[in-house]
Amino acid sequence: MQTKHAALLIRLARLAILARFDARWQELLSHVEAKAKIISELNQHNGIFVTLNEWPSGKLRGCIGFVHSNLPLWQTVQQAALAAAFNDPRFVPLTQEELDNITIEISVLSQPEIIKTADEAIQTEKQEKALLKKIEIGKHGLIIESGFYSGLLLPQVATEYKWDSKQFVQQTCWKAGLNKDCWKQQGVVIYRFSAEVFTETKPRGEVKKENN
Repeated sequence: MQTKHAALLIRLARLAILARFDARWQELLSHVEAKAKIISELNQHNGIFVTLNEWPSGKLRGCIGFVHSNLPLWQTVQQAALAAAFNDPRFVPLTQEELDNITIEISVLSQPEIIKTADEAIQTEKQEKALLKKIEIGKHGLIIESGFYSGLLLPQVATEYKWDSKQFVQQTCWKAGLNKDCWKQQGVVIYRFSAEVFTETKPRGEVKKENN
């Protein structure tokens, strides 16, 4: 995705939150939406996550997204931004005063790819190594599903915590509410995906791409 288009998505995310606080922002939001509607790249149906970070500490303040969406990106990013600001169960809802000291990061997801089906079980060291070789730290994010349980971690999380592939898949099991070795069991599906990550350098500041 072009950085200028990602910057437009981040602007939509911020305006959607502002409009929730004060309806007077709705007119500007509608104006920016009109710009986004005519850009083909912003009408794709990719998954997207919006991450809110405190500035300048970088401390997480909210992160919600959608792996799949029937809506174009310019609409999905607004839904994710509102959810990250007001519905992340780990945090109290964002206040208008806080928003002035929040940077917005977006992760535009590729289509998830299955790397382990529910029928498979990892029983040998050779099988374990073969699966872990399919996970490239810094490039891939992971999704683990088992029945009603599911967990997702974005690519940048493994980089931030300096995990190797095994630690990454174990942490995704924890995120799903399962034991750390669930990834070896039958009935568990593992997906990998990539993400283009863009972030503000400061609140309302320049937008840069975080990965290549």
